[in-house]
Amino acid sequence: MSGATFVIDANIAVKMLHAEPDTDQARLFFRACAGQGLRLLVPGLFLYEVVNVCQRVGVPIDDVLGFYETLRASVLTVVEPGREVWLKAAGMARQGHPNSGFPSIYDAIYHALALDAGGTFLTADKRHVAKTRQHGAVMLLSDWREDTAG
Repeated sequence: MSGATFVIDANIAVKMLHAEPDTDQARLFFRACAGQGLRLLVPGLFLYEVVNVCQRVGVPIDDVLGFYETLRASVLTVVEPGREVWLKAAGMARQGHPNSGFPSIYDAIYHALALDAGGTFLTADKRHVAKTRQHGAVMLLSDWREDTAG
């Protein structure tokens, strides 16, 4: 598992700051990241999304920023998507169905970044996974195990 790359959805980080379903699973994931050399990537909008949700559920901004700074100092790399990633994300966001919906460009940019990096997009968003499974490189947090990296 050493060296596996994950692009983590903001909803994974929120679980570390606010008790939700799969919070224990998120803790196990971050513990494995720290202990086993997993590479975590996120697009620049990650912090905005984490702060937005945490503000709504009452998590103090100092807690959010402290957690983010700890991640940045250890396992997290922030990358700005290039043109090819944007094109892939835009294409993904256009694929869907009027009844079941379309992937958001926000989620698609994370997913496209994972595809570009040869990694896996880890999310708690079952709807995104259902809409984009055909692209590959996506996994629900609830399905993650230490032996299922990448």
